[in-house]
Amino acid sequence: VVSDQSNKMVKVSVKPNNGHNSLYNIDGQFEEVSTVTLKDLIECIDDNDIVLKIDCEGSEYDIILSSTDYEMSRVGRIILEIHADLHPKYKGYQILHDKLESFNFKLEDTKQVYTWNINERGEQVNWVEIPYRVEIWSK
Repeated sequence: VVSDQSNKMVKVSVKPNNGHNSLYNIDGQFEEVSTVTLKDLIECIDDNDIVLKIDCEGSEYDIILSSTDYEMSRVGRIILEIHADLHPKYKGYQILHDKLESFNFKLEDTKQVYTWNINERGEQVNWVEIPYRVEIWSK
């Protein structure tokens, strides 16, 4: 698990057939794993034009807010899913936007995430906006 600290044991939810396992929604089965930081990962890469994909079910706040100028100087592009309501302390999009802008990233694209039901004819109905976005940031 990528987090804001290395070598910390944390619980991660384990929900079979579900892509929403997280540090922040444990309600049953879980697994204990050790953490690494973005710095730990970046130090394993020789390139200085890294494309960083972050889809970590709420931990994006921990990762980005604890990142340094050095780590982000090696990243040229970030593809990011933001869960605006999952982190216990940080909510919304603005705090991440402010931090990314402080690293000289510019928002290139944003897509709102929705959920829906399927009716008896197989059509998507009852579209509802959920508090997730997918964003692309670049320098």
